[in-house]
Amino acid sequence: RRLLEDSQPAAALCADPKRFALPPGCRTLSLEGKPFPPAVPLVPAGLPAIGFCGEAGGYLIYTSGSTGQPKGVLLSLDGLARLADCFREELGIGPHDTVGQFASISFDASVWEMLMALFTGARLDILPESGRTDPRLFVRQVTDSGVSVLTLPPQFAAQLDARALTKVRLMITAGSQPSVELAEQFSKEMDYVNAYGPTEASVCAAMRVIPKGGGTGGRMSIGRPLPGFTIRIVGAHGRERPPFLPGEIVLEGDAVALGYLHSEKLTRHKFGRRPDGTRIFYTGDLGRLAEHGELEFLGRMDAQLKVRGYRVEPEEIRQALLSLGLCGDAAVAGRRNALGDECLCAYLAAARTTDPAELGRRLGELLPDYMLPEHYLFVEQIPVTSRGKLDLAALPDPFSGSPRDPIRREGGGPAYGAKDFWSDRARSPAGETTRRLGALWREGLGTNPSNDHDSFFQLG
Repeated sequence: RRLLEDSQPAAALCADPKRFALPPGCRTLSLEGKPFPPAVPLVPAGLPAIGFCGEAGGYLIYTSGSTGQPKGVLLSLDGLARLADCFREELGIGPHDTVGQFASISFDASVWEMLMALFTGARLDILPESGRTDPRLFVRQVTDSGVSVLTLPPQFAAQLDARALTKVRLMITAGSQPSVELAEQFSKEMDYVNAYGPTEASVCAAMRVIPKGGGTGGRMSIGRPLPGFTIRIVGAHGRERPPFLPGEIVLEGDAVALGYLHSEKLTRHKFGRRPDGTRIFYTGDLGRLAEHGELEFLGRMDAQLKVRGYRVEPEEIRQALLSLGLCGDAAVAGRRNALGDECLCAYLAAARTTDPAELGRRLGELLPDYMLPEHYLFVEQIPVTSRGKLDLAALPDPFSGSPRDPIRREGGGPAYGAKDFWSDRARSPAGETTRRLGALWREGLGTNPSNDHDSFFQLG
């Protein structure tokens, strides 16, 4: 009711209008008892170019609303035209393909899937919801329907056997960062794409395409911007960040949304324009420009945790865990102990080691001490929502003491002393910088990090 009152649509299309408490005066178009129209024949090869102009609204979709207040995002027709170019030129989709629709109609990935078929002449197969909770049933449904192109959240894709998807030629994951292991598994069997883009960017703004058999090179990224997009990494006051340093991901281009419906203040806060009129969107996502000029997604800026005075990115810890190759999937969350203090907890599925000392030592080579989880919990699989995204609420709490938690609790945190920590850091990629900082600290103030480790480390 609230969404209809906010959007003021010309009509609401309903299977049975009597089932819904629609606002007064809302016109309805009922599908009840009406036959479906005949199937539209496939569009022949040599499709005409799709072109839109100006800043006319193409569609309105509501975000999930991390604050609990969904926002209506008004997307432009130019953004739809960019998607058409992406489907044909970047992904090679055409009348020979069958696109599987996995996403709910309320999720912007459904726009991606529907238009993927409508703009290319491919067939669209709406997959039954029963397969979302049964990976083996899902594989059968996809195979029986002859689906050749799939877009899935990484957490759901991780539950599938890539070798069983014999008719799928292109697997796309989006919504969160996949593990290197997941990308390797699928790229051996089919073309694989890791896509990135918020709702406000007409679904997709960047992607990394890995051809079948190409391999990941041991790294995972969101690749490069799609044509028509410019992506910048900025820090405080909008200053551009140097390569390898994290900052906010900022999108620029014609495919950026026109703004939020009936929310001028929020639109001014999140959107902007360059002098030439190019639209800008400040995503709130954390990323960096990494090796080979590719972009890395590091998580949400508003998902930061504050642990012992330090700001921590859970996704950064998760990616470090996955890079060790010691588990099939992982999640990192903050939990409050009996004293009310925030503690880092790492959840590992398909773990190759259950030794917290080894995990702490290996992670200590990649991360500073304050980012090491205090608890490691080993689960059968990482829980996901009905949309296939990480279900944080379903992760077991190590401090609850509930006997039903399907976990083995293990301690975590640093598994060795300060001297061992500094010795390991000296051998890490950042070791030379650490050593020089230590020398400057000793020369400037005459202190010794081995005796005054805490204050030295906080300064660093």
